[in-house]
Amino acid sequence: MKKLLALLLAAMMLLALVPAALAEGAEARSEETEKLEGGEMPAVESAPVVVKAPIADGEKSLFTCFNAPGTYIELQSANGTHGWTEHNNPNLPGDGDYLQSGNTGVNSSNARLETYNFYMHEGETLSFQYFYDTEQNYDKFIFEVNGVEEFNWSGSSEGWQWYTWTAPSNGMYWFKWIYRKDSSTHVGQDCVKLANLTYSKHEFENIERSSIKAGCGTVGLIENGSSSQSNVHPFMAHPTSSTPHIYSTNYHIPNSSSKIRYLFCLPEGYWGTYKFAFDYALNAESYDKFYLFHNGDQIYVQNGNVSGGYTWQHYEFELSNYTNDVIQHEIIFEYRKDGSVDNFEDKLAIKNIHLTQSDVSRDRFYALDAINASNTQSRLIFSTPKGQNGFDMVGNINGAGIVASNNYNVHSSTAYMETSVNMAAGEKLEFTYGVTSQSLDVFRFRANNEVMLEVSGWSSAEVNNNILPTYTFTAPSTRNYSFRWEYVKDANTSWGGDRVSIFNVKYTGTRNNTFDLDDALNVSGGNLHFQTPVGDPFERFGAIDYPNNRCAVSCNRYYEETQSSFYTYLSNIRIGDKLRFEYRVSSESYDKLKFSLIGSDNSEIHSMNCTNDGMLHTYEYIFTQNLSQVGASWFFEKDATVNSNEDRAYIYFVELVRVPTPSLDDALNTSDTQQRLHFNTYNPYPFEVEYNGYYYATSTNAGVHSSESFMTADTVMLTANSKIEFDYFITSEANYDLFEFYVNGTKVHSNSGNAGNQHYTYTVPSRDGYTFHWKYKKDGSQSAGIDAVQIRNVKITLGTLSLDLINSDDTQQELHFTTGGSYPFECRVSGSDSYYATSTNMNANNTTSYMQATASLAANTELEFYYYLSSEQNYDLFRFYVNGQQVFSDSGDIGIRIYRWTAPSAGSYTFRWEYIKDGSTSNGDDCLEIMAVKLSAGGSIAIPGDTDGNGIVNMVDAILALRHAMGITPLTSDQMPRADIDGNGSVNMSDAVMILRKSMGIIS
Repeated sequence: MKKLLALLLAAMMLLALVPAALAEGAEARSEETEKLEGGEMPAVESAPVVVKAPIADGEKSLFTCFNAPGTYIELQSANGTHGWTEHNNPNLPGDGDYLQSGNTGVNSSNARLETYNFYMHEGETLSFQYFYDTEQNYDKFIFEVNGVEEFNWSGSSEGWQWYTWTAPSNGMYWFKWIYRKDSSTHVGQDCVKLANLTYSKHEFENIERSSIKAGCGTVGLIENGSSSQSNVHPFMAHPTSSTPHIYSTNYHIPNSSSKIRYLFCLPEGYWGTYKFAFDYALNAESYDKFYLFHNGDQIYVQNGNVSGGYTWQHYEFELSNYTNDVIQHEIIFEYRKDGSVDNFEDKLAIKNIHLTQSDVSRDRFYALDAINASNTQSRLIFSTPKGQNGFDMVGNINGAGIVASNNYNVHSSTAYMETSVNMAAGEKLEFTYGVTSQSLDVFRFRANNEVMLEVSGWSSAEVNNNILPTYTFTAPSTRNYSFRWEYVKDANTSWGGDRVSIFNVKYTGTRNNTFDLDDALNVSGGNLHFQTPVGDPFERFGAIDYPNNRCAVSCNRYYEETQSSFYTYLSNIRIGDKLRFEYRVSSESYDKLKFSLIGSDNSEIHSMNCTNDGMLHTYEYIFTQNLSQVGASWFFEKDATVNSNEDRAYIYFVELVRVPTPSLDDALNTSDTQQRLHFNTYNPYPFEVEYNGYYYATSTNAGVHSSESFMTADTVMLTANSKIEFDYFITSEANYDLFEFYVNGTKVHSNSGNAGNQHYTYTVPSRDGYTFHWKYKKDGSQSAGIDAVQIRNVKITLGTLSLDLINSDDTQQELHFTTGGSYPFECRVSGSDSYYATSTNMNANNTTSYMQATASLAANTELEFYYYLSSEQNYDLFRFYVNGQQVFSDSGDIGIRIYRWTAPSAGSYTFRWEYIKDGSTSNGDDCLEIMAVKLSAGGSIAIPGDTDGNGIVNMVDAILALRHAMGITPLTSDQMPRADIDGNGSVNMSDAVMILRKSMGIIS
């Protein structure tokens, strides 16, 4: 029984939302009484009668002259000679207003009057009074329905007559009245007259329009009177009064009751607080009472006012949230009279009936959410303005929520509701709708602002058995579609239900679910992951799939005092990394888009309010510190006041632009290393650079049994006692998965297990070339910890660097360099094995830095070296001396050059390089650097210790030197420089001993 009741109530609700016939044959007409203004009551009448006030000159119209009270049918005519004109004669039927054909006496003419299309249900009637007086058989009065002739009369109607036409089936109808004259003769009045056009349905719609508050949507089905009473006294309407209202009609009838009932539904489990509200005026004796019933319970009673005073009163009460099978609300207004005295106006008047919902955005959102069809593949997020420009929940049918435009009876207004859906080509959006309106008040459905459906009139389409039509939109291409339902009212009369109702919005497809913020916001190649709150959908940002303009958009459009947001996490931030995005905010100035960066310790790193001017802006934040994790969030916060512009925030192209990932060389070499290493690593498990507040190289064979990940450094020349040191971190299977460090192929260090952070230093034993090798070696089973080794902070600290290192590798004789003074030359290294000597008196005025070398050379021996000079031109000088004589000088910022000098004869030569600074000013690097010093022979070159000059140092050379030192046999001038092995200018016992040691291989 309860299910049957629910079905019946649902059917009744459906009837309320479409232009169904609310009752049949209602002959009672609304009584046009005095205005209810300033506390005045309607005038007392003995019984309901048809009364229409006379129309003043200049105010006549086709509409007012032809339509009877309570009828609202639009008419069109070519006013003038061949149209229809407005007239009034108090002696004629009704109020005396009538229309007359305007082609009297005009041969071969037609006077036409017709309606616009409107919807009628089977059995509904259209009636009118007519008069004709024409030439029999020639000048004719014609009535057509949908272009088909219903009658064709001529002659005389013998006074005013009634004609009634009954709709044979549900459908759209239009009507035409014609007076058609032939080419000759005029008889009688030669015209047709029409009056009191009556449509059986309009009186009930007029009651709705007069009782329901303008701009509030609907409160459902109206039943007027009570068929169970033998004496029926329905409420009547004042639709054209400046204070539209309805009133009881049992005035002055003892022991009577006048009732009107409103039935409506709220969504099952609806959100928020609803109240039923209305205004009433009661002017009656104290024993005659106004009763208000809700679902059979009396909730209010008011006695008449014995003083005869009158005012409009407001009353409202909160509706309970009925669950289970009871979802319908029944409201009955009753004016109940006793059997005695009648005083005052003896009436109850009602106006401004409406439902009020709590002004909480969340409640308003969930009311709209209820129109999602139960089988939709993605619940859509709807937005609508608050007030008479929006859509409101008005009930449900079979559990499906229904919303309706709420600009009911508000002229020159538009109510609208919107949603956005990402659709693939061929996916569908469908919805069910009903429209009852004046033909100039239009329901439009738009997709990306293009009108896809436009409906007006008494119904949206041909309706069979009160089943509402469904519209289906099929996406022509893959993209985002913005949908808008709107009810647009013109500046004139409101007719019918004056609304559009929408329910069962269904999306069929998967694109709206699969296209997410990651797709919308990441630039090409970006891999940020974006998240949005899991709470109320309007707190989120949605993904917009415009093919060339993808973005995220706030979802709290039109919902005051709400916040829409999304966020992402950024890991391993380095100094210089940039977070960049574009945005556009178009809303009221008090609505803000905010951007913030929060560190892993919840401290705020940065925040800003984005510009709100509707223009596209680009924002970029450059990080100034290394951070392990950062939360980036965007918030669109709406205040409690008006909505304006698009009322949205848009975010585009979010991108984390990282400083380039360094090479192994840049990641591992410390800034203060004295010898940069060049690292190499190899597949299939190379070492890779990673970042965790600092750069390091990590092995990559974690979890791969019987594998090796290794990295080497190119061979470098190091002096004795040079050191290599580095930091490493390891956690592995103890004793089995090992970190190993090799020098020249020999393992010098190993570690495993949960060793954590470690530091290791190795000292080289002698000047030589060295190759270093780091390896993470895994055995054939098990893994533990991070199962890797991480290397960082590789540093070379050189032992004492001899200036002799600047000798070129291909020199035929190495020079031995010396230096001194306050600013000696120093040997430094560049690259893997490139040494140079540099002056050290930079920025020290009136100083000299020098170095020198002595060698015994054969005639035509060539000395070659490279030099780098950056100094004050003409004042801070590089000077080169041979045997105390300056042979070359240069100055200025000249970069790297080469210099060559040739020995004029065999002998001992002393070379001296000087950087001399004057008393002021320093320019450039303010230094001299010498490198790649090379000796090469023009003929032959003296070999130190080869006394006899045969190219070999042996015992004979030592004996010749010894005999010279003992004064036995003097050496020749050619032999002397070769035997002077220590370069002191003489040959003595020391030279003889050194030659002997060299011949024996003891020294090189």
